[in-house]
Amino acid sequence: MSFSFAVDHSNFLKEKHFGDAEKFIKYELNENNEIIFSKELTNKFKDYDENENHGSKKKGFAIVEYLKENRIDVLVSKQFGKNIQIVNRYFVPVLVSGDTPKDVIPTLHHHIEAITEELKKGNEVFQHLNLK
Repeated sequence: MSFSFAVDHSNFLKEKHFGDAEKFIKYELNENNEIIFSKELTNKFKDYDENENHGSKKKGFAIVEYLKENRIDVLVSKQFGKNIQIVNRYFVPVLVSGDTPKDVIPTLHHHIEAITEELKKGNEVFQHLNLK
């Protein structure tokens, strides 16, 4: 299972929609049940197609494809926008209140069964999990 945290340049989760993050930090659940850093991904779609309409569907689908290419399963953010209706077809969105991935990882561990159960749905629309 892999997680994508929506963060700013200083690796802090902000009160911004997931797609407005400066970058995404990928973490993976390993065989020892530890959530460990994997890699950093620049959000090259942060301002994509935003001239006329904030939260454009084109931007939502571009981010979906980018994260699918990077084998992400779970999106972790303090906030999601209207494109939640797009992303929750592909990823489990998780709302959190911590300021850094390090703050949030214990909460994810505590709820790993609920996240796993949600992922097992497969092709259904995933519920967003509020872990605030």
